[in-house]
Amino acid sequence: VRGEINARSASEGTQMREGGVYRHNLSIQNSNAIAMGHSQTSRDISGKISQNVVLDARDIGSSDRGFGMSIGNRTVNVELSDNIIAHQKTGGPYNVEAITISNETKMSYQYQLDPAHCSNGILETELGEELTYSSVAQCGGECVPCSCMDEIKNNDELAIDCGGSCWPCVYVINPTIRDNIVYKWHKPSGEDGLVIRIGQSANGINMENNIFQQLSSGTMISYSTGTYNHGPDESWFFGGNKYYAGSNPTPFEGTGMDDMDFPAWLSHNPEAESSYEQVNFPDPERTLETYTASLGLSPVDYQDGVDKFLVEARKQSRFNWRQEYTAYNVINYIREGFGKSAVFPNYVSAVEDFFAPIAPSGLNVL
Repeated sequence: VRGEINARSASEGTQMREGGVYRHNLSIQNSNAIAMGHSQTSRDISGKISQNVVLDARDIGSSDRGFGMSIGNRTVNVELSDNIIAHQKTGGPYNVEAITISNETKMSYQYQLDPAHCSNGILETELGEELTYSSVAQCGGECVPCSCMDEIKNNDELAIDCGGSCWPCVYVINPTIRDNIVYKWHKPSGEDGLVIRIGQSANGINMENNIFQQLSSGTMISYSTGTYNHGPDESWFFGGNKYYAGSNPTPFEGTGMDDMDFPAWLSHNPEAESSYEQVNFPDPERTLETYTASLGLSPVDYQDGVDKFLVEARKQSRFNWRQEYTAYNVINYIREGFGKSAVFPNYVSAVEDFFAPIAPSGLNVL
């Protein structure tokens, strides 16, 4: 998916459950700009989300939303790089998260071997178990890891598709988050908001050279530990990141931990060459309102600016094509405000991406 303007969708902006390449797209007031992977799709999904701009979010009916980008479950080596996620004003006040990695956390009865229930040697049909195997592992139902369900006894499985150390249905392995900017991803009140949530099924996280700036207040990182995410360990690599959370002195959170300030976070999760500082950008307050004003449409306020841009963008056709209402022009206007270089269509790269073995089974855009 390239060069797309996706605005005010009924639900997700773009869903790529089977992976793929999502590049040079503009998301405007979607509940979630892009979601890649899902717990009900093929296993080991991979892909790349790069050089996109996400401006604002929205709710779904009465359900609070404010998501920017999501790396979902059953993914391996997904890269999220060189994106700008900025100026959340509309969605929320709950679920305001710029980047979400594996937020499907209902694992205790569904996908993991829970020692208190699934491995007690008792057939518990109310939990969906179909067969008691042993006190170590039990087969069938919702309590058993299912990513190795191929009707073959693999690795150290105790029986066919039962027990062993295979990855569960819910997992995110080796995601890379690099060179992104998150700026003012706040609740409608203009405060708080979460930059990145790391769910309990994520493992092997690489996060480097990002700039996360919540000027009034907010949370930088919140992670949940579980069977496959033990928190910061040797599988995590963080470095070169720049954090700032305004008036919040303890913007780092983890399961079972007190909220941490930056020094405490570094002692918990060492980061090479990372810093806690407010970054000065050339013109970070650029929005669709200011872009529309630069075109002479004289918006009276922020929402009017969004409305006027979308009215003109919907008039685009091959007989009435105006470059100023394309995704690329807005993306480069926003990128310039954050001191980033312009991006352009690269058809050679598109062909290379198309033939690269990134997605195992196709593309699903809804």
